[in-house]
Amino acid sequence: MDFTFNKGDIIVVVAVFCWSIYSLLVKHYAGRLPGQSTFLVTIFIGAVMLLPFYIYESMTLTSSIHWQWSTIAAIL
Repeated sequence: MDFTFNKGDIIVVVAVFCWSIYSLLVKHYAGRLPGQSTFLVTIFIGAVMLLPFYIYESMTLTSSIHWQWSTIAAIL
């Protein structure tokens, strides 16, 4: 009866839309682009796009992150 979108729902919908466009483009250009270099360029672009968010979070974070081997293993 009461259907509303909050900010997180809209972010998820936009992320799914972007991922679908990305998947279609990768499928279309998969034969023309070399796999490893395309993968490395994608990683580089992603790291550059995430850098401002990392800088903001590291400047505003009040508690330090305690790295453990189990945390690193989960990320890997």
